[in-house]
Amino acid sequence: MRFAVLPATTLFFSQAKFAQTQTRPAIWISAAELANLPTSGAAWNKLKAAADSDFGQAKGGHDDNHDVYTFGQALVAARLNDNSYRAKVADNLMSAIGTENNGNALSLSRNLLGYVLAADEIDFPDFDPVREAQFREWLRNVRYKDIHAVAVRSGVWHYGLERLAGQLRQGHGLDGLDSCQGHYRRAQS
Repeated sequence: MRFAVLPATTLFFSQAKFAQTQTRPAIWISAAELANLPTSGAAWNKLKAAADSDFGQAKGGHDDNHDVYTFGQALVAARLNDNSYRAKVADNLMSAIGTENNGNALSLSRNLLGYVLAADEIDFPDFDPVREAQFREWLRNVRYKDIHAVAVRSGVWHYGLERLAGQLRQGHGLDGLDSCQGHYRRAQS
C-alpha cells in the first residue's frame, strides 16, 4: 500500500501553486503552500482515504508502511487544520518509539523520515509539547543505538538522520530543519 499512497501524494503536490513566502520554516511543505492545494479530486480522495483508514500502530521493520500513512494523515491534518487528525498523528508518532527493536538500521532509516515529516506538518512542538519532547528525545537517542550489531550512525543512507540529529542537537527543533529540504531537492535533480 506504500506505493498507492505515494503516487496520490505526488499527484496532490503536483497540483500546487506554491507561495513565495512561508509562515514558518518547513521540511517538506509550509502551511501556506499546503493551503493552496485542493481538497477534492482523485489524489485528495486517496490521501484522505488513507488518512481515515485504520492502519494500526507502528511495528517497525522493512515491511512496515506506518510512517507513510502517518505522514499522509499529517498532510490531511495540516491541510484541513483539524486537531482530531493531529491527535491521531501524535498517537501514531508515539507508537513509533521503540519500533527500531523490530527491524534493522536500514529499516529504521527508511521509516524515520516519514515520522519526522509528519511531526513537522502537525507542528508537534506547539500541538503537544510534552509528547513532542518525548519524541525528540527518542530521535536523539536512536541515532546512537546499535541495531542488530550495526550502529545506526554507519552508512551513507543515514545522512538525513545525521542531519536531523545535528539540527536537534543545536536546539533548532523540528521546525529548524529546512536545510533538509534543500538536500532533498538536490538529490532529486
